[in-house]
Amino acid sequence: GTPVIYYGDEIGMGDNVYVGDRNGVRTPMQWSSDRNAGFSSANRQRLYLPVITDPEYHFEAVNVETQQGNPQSLLWWMKRVIALRKKHPAFGRGSLQFLHPDNRRILAFVREHEGETILVVANLSRYAQWTELSLADYEGRIPIELFGSVEFPRVGAEPYLISLGPHSFLWFRLATDPVAGEVTACSDLPELAWRGDLMARLKRPTDEVADVLLRWMVSRRWYRGGTHAVAGAHITDVVAIPSSPPAVLAFLQVSYRDTEPSTYVLPLASDVDFDAEELVAASPDAVIARLVGEGESARLLDGTLVPGVFETLLGIVTGRRHIKATRGDLVGHALKGLRSQLGGTAASDLAATPIREQPTMSNSSASYGDRLVLKLYRVLEDGPNPDLELGRYLGDAGYANVPRVLGSVEVAHGGTGATLAMVQAFVPHEGNLWESMREAVGAFLHDAEAEAEPPEPAGDGDRFFLELSRADVPARAQDLMGAALETARVLGERTGQMHVLLAAADPTDPDFAPESMSPFHVRSLYQSVRRRVNDALELLEKGQGTLPLRDQRAAQAVLEASPRVDELLAHLRELKCDGERIRIHGDLHLGQVLDTGNDVVIIDFEGDTGRPLSERRLKRPALTDLASLVRSIHFAAHWPRVERELLSAEAVETYGLALWSTYWFQWMSAACIRGYRSATEGASFNPTDDDAWSVLFKALLVSRACDELTSRLGSRSDWLGIPLAGLDDLLGEAGEPTA
Repeated sequence: GTPVIYYGDEIGMGDNVYVGDRNGVRTPMQWSSDRNAGFSSANRQRLYLPVITDPEYHFEAVNVETQQGNPQSLLWWMKRVIALRKKHPAFGRGSLQFLHPDNRRILAFVREHEGETILVVANLSRYAQWTELSLADYEGRIPIELFGSVEFPRVGAEPYLISLGPHSFLWFRLATDPVAGEVTACSDLPELAWRGDLMARLKRPTDEVADVLLRWMVSRRWYRGGTHAVAGAHITDVVAIPSSPPAVLAFLQVSYRDTEPSTYVLPLASDVDFDAEELVAASPDAVIARLVGEGESARLLDGTLVPGVFETLLGIVTGRRHIKATRGDLVGHALKGLRSQLGGTAASDLAATPIREQPTMSNSSASYGDRLVLKLYRVLEDGPNPDLELGRYLGDAGYANVPRVLGSVEVAHGGTGATLAMVQAFVPHEGNLWESMREAVGAFLHDAEAEAEPPEPAGDGDRFFLELSRADVPARAQDLMGAALETARVLGERTGQMHVLLAAADPTDPDFAPESMSPFHVRSLYQSVRRRVNDALELLEKGQGTLPLRDQRAAQAVLEASPRVDELLAHLRELKCDGERIRIHGDLHLGQVLDTGNDVVIIDFEGDTGRPLSERRLKRPALTDLASLVRSIHFAAHWPRVERELLSAEAVETYGLALWSTYWFQWMSAACIRGYRSATEGASFNPTDDDAWSVLFKALLVSRACDELTSRLGSRSDWLGIPLAGLDDLLGEAGEPTA
């Protein structure tokens, strides 16, 4: 039958049985705790029926306003149930097949519609019940509970055992998809039925389109859920943008088993109105699915590569446009300096060139000649975007080594907002420092192989990096490393200058004002580093047996050195620190720094996108950024050597190369630290005591290396030896390199 909800049922309003006849269910709707339950401002005596004043259902306790503010209320439960029923058309349109369990207190039936199978099981008793269901026709399917996307055991040939609490029910989707968390890219193009209207197809409340988009999305570099178990996905909103050819922005919410859901922004278009052959030939991955229907078939395309989409997004900014949407309006904001950057050129005359995806990119970008860059954030997060707010702050403070922020697009809803896109001034550059440093270390190793003897490591100890930064660079290092040393020094200097400006924020600005490094915050940092180290070592121990032989030996060395972590962390726990916590970049590595030829420009202030937005906006020790840079230099130093091992069909003797790589890393790091300390000399945000500075810096290095280790264990283990070597060097004694 058709479910019917009489007004008031959605909040459990109750009835007045004393008014007689059917009027007991016709009392005024209880909107709020105000006069007459918010139903009318008239005199209470003039109401046709009185409001309910029974203690259990009194309008001051049971009303819409109260329940609207409580996500656990009956009102919100009803909203979720209705939304779930709309999402799965099989509930209303599917075929109906009753099951006949032996337990007559259990009602069970299956509904099927357009390839979707729904199993409903309800306990009609006031006591807990169990039963066995005959599901042999669905053998191999995976029951996925619809409210929490929880997987139940796979259906087998035997009767399926299930238990329920008193008057409870379960709704399942009997899935044929891979087990949650094993979503993979689809090699063959899927097909989607449509009638020539992309907007209408995406708004149909089914999981089919969401599943297709998810399977395409997991292979993108900007997808963040690679280490999480996927529970499901659904489209939350679709917004048409006035581009030519027509395109839409789809917002896809992906739910995970082990973390909070994420909402991805997907510009989409079809090739009905333009010839996409050249685009597809250049970027085959741009095709997401085939659109088939009664008329001519088409292809569903990644809108970021379709001409006109990025141009339209820029037009929303420059025109300060406001585009209405169901769950959040698109609002363009043009900032001071945008008009002068355009130089008299109309924004509509600028053609966008999509920027090729880089391994570290968490977004999609396009450049507009040599004037502008627009960055589209692929994950929509409520709250101030650190990339936008830090870029604006530093630009307003006169810091010349970041791109100027010139505008943005916001998704505004319910008094809050999320940044969809940001426009910056284009910075002429020769690539990022990751690329140039890898070239530099490659040339260094080529020249170094002609040297008679490889150098010995410079030493070790808690104050190793600080003391090395104060030492004179050997003539041998200057000859072999050349201009790269100066680049590293400039990088450290620019980072220090950035921190000085961030620490000089208005004390009344809660988002940027520096805060003292109290014992409480030191303890919090200690707990954070300890958790990261323990998690990384536990994961390493579990996966050690699956690693290549060369990495197994390095992993064993790190695990054997792990007892020394307690000593390091004890020093951190007892640290007497006089520094401050400030806003920082949060994920500063060589790939986030542009090489302009004679200077550097720091970009991408989003922070570590693996963490929640609120956590990325926290104030931290400034040395966090410096530690990230030094770890990135370590990666660049050892990358060519590891790459040579991976590409060689035969065993390669790399011990001498490892020594040279360590030599390059140590002196490059020393140059970077020297530049940083010269720029921050006398600053109050870093510890003034050398021992405190060294303990804090080493702990942050270990924390960053553990993050790298965890990331590589979860994805690309070919390069696992580099963070393993870094950890072993940090935890081990002076002597031979282990990479």
